[in-house]
Amino acid sequence: MKQPKAAFFWYLLACLLVSFIVFYVTPAFRGEVVIRAGFFLGPIFIRFYGLIIGVSILISWIVVLRLADKRDLPVKKIENILFWTVVLGFLGARLYFVVFSWDFFKNNQESILKIWEGGMAIFGALMFGLFAALFQAKRSGLRFLTILDLLAVAFPLGQAIGRWGNFFNQEAYGIPTNLPWKMFIAPSARPGIFAQENFFHPTFLYESVWNLLIFGALLFVFNKNPKPGLLIGNYLILYSIGRFFIQPLRIDSLMLGSVRVDQITALLFMGLGILLILYAKFNEKNFREVF
Repeated sequence: MKQPKAAFFWYLLACLLVSFIVFYVTPAFRGEVVIRAGFFLGPIFIRFYGLIIGVSILISWIVVLRLADKRDLPVKKIENILFWTVVLGFLGARLYFVVFSWDFFKNNQESILKIWEGGMAIFGALMFGLFAALFQAKRSGLRFLTILDLLAVAFPLGQAIGRWGNFFNQEAYGIPTNLPWKMFIAPSARPGIFAQENFFHPTFLYESVWNLLIFGALLFVFNKNPKPGLLIGNYLILYSIGRFFIQPLRIDSLMLGSVRVDQITALLFMGLGILLILYAKFNEKNFREVF
């Protein structure tokens, strides 16, 4: 009975996603539907951004636990690692954004904690999240690279889902365009320089699709039981490549002088990914002793 129920669940989910795209996303891209940032539940305003981020974390959490089960890893220890990875990841995501947007926040410090308005940087989440995973894996007596490989498969799926929070916030979009998949942005969400433009690159969508492709590729490789470190190495390289080329299209890039911060960070993460792959492939014995 379990298989028919599972099949029905995935069928229903697919129908809901198709309906969402056909009857809401497509008209919204054409400017025929007003994109709402959230809804009121009594006196409380619930933002779709927060809900989607929560769903993305939950799904990633479930994926990690399922993958851990396939590797016969202790669930309780993995959940403890996940908890601190999420907590530190949130902190890092916000801190990264605030630090490189300090020109705004230094005069608006009350906005630092308003994460529901957006302003979460995935590279910051990765930096702090990887540190949390390293520390907690050591405390739990588990191999660091084994844990990172689990996270590497789940991360891009969570990112692909989480990017849709940008859709509802009407943020993380790109420069004006007339391409067939252009996205309408409400006047209130446009910067002054593009006030007369209507359609823009949906760069959040580009990244979402790219992350889904990464998830599929890494899940396929995971099932081949690769050497520890190869999955996290490939994830860092693949995600950073996509981000490096998508970032120039965005109009909200964090800047360090005339340089896009995220492109610099992407190059650093690519370098780290290459090192992880090289060590995993050619120095497995020494690498195992360290990690």
